Amino acid sequence: MKKIFVSLSILLAAAFTTGVNAQMSVGTSAAPNANAVLDLVSGGNRGLLLPRVALQATNLAAPLSAHVAGMHVYNTVAAGTAPNNVTPGEYYNDGTRWQRVAIAEAISTPVIEVTGSILGYLDMTVYDTWTNIGTVSLNLPAAGVYFINTPVGYNYYSGCGDMFLRWTGNNIVAQSADWRKQLCAGTTSDWFNAVHVITVSAATTLRFQYFHNFQPGGRPTTPNNVLTTGGSAIKLQ
Repeated sequence: MKKIFVSLSILLAAAFTTGVNAQMSVGTSAAPNANAVLDLVSGGNRGLLLPRVALQATNLAAPLSAHVAGMHVYNTVAAGTAPNNVTPGEYYNDGTRWQRVAIAEAISTPVIEVTGSILGYLDMTVYDTWTNIGTVSLNLPAAGVYFINTPVGYNYYSGCGDMFLRWTGNNIVAQSADWRKQLCAGTTSDWFNAVHVITVSAATTLRFQYFHNFQPGGRPTTPNNVLTTGGSAIKLQ
């Protein structure tokens, strides 16, 4: 106890003596980095141990009394219900909820490939209705938040309007806005990436769909080829 008291006294004294500059170094007598409020020096064999807490859910501040933007903690438990569930790991607070610090493997490793194909032509004379794109599907293996990138190519001949793309299926809790692509006469072909962020509450199979709003007299009068070329889903958390 005596050693703890002495160490704390030294730390407090250092804080008061450096209060003019509002900066301090810990672990060294050298001046802190000019851009740092607190400069920790470990000697190469120690780390920073974050406060360990038991979070209840990403949308709840508890065990803190309020959401505080910039707060960092290490959560020790698995709790809550998807999509607001938490798992052991580092979290930061954005002022309205807890956000999991992404794991490197989750950022760089595809979880599952988009599979399937287009069977013949899609009849784009069918208008103002969501239509499945061939057999294109995506099997998400577990609950979580997924980043989905789907390259799409199409040949287009006449008319003018907007095409919207989305994923549909059971267990979808949230999905980013439907991807929109404007199509107009004179464009014979194009390629683009349809990007979606989707939260699911359990493992599920998704189907890829399109919708277009060509108006009578302006929509295509013949089927046009719309082809997806694959893609991948990456689990963010």
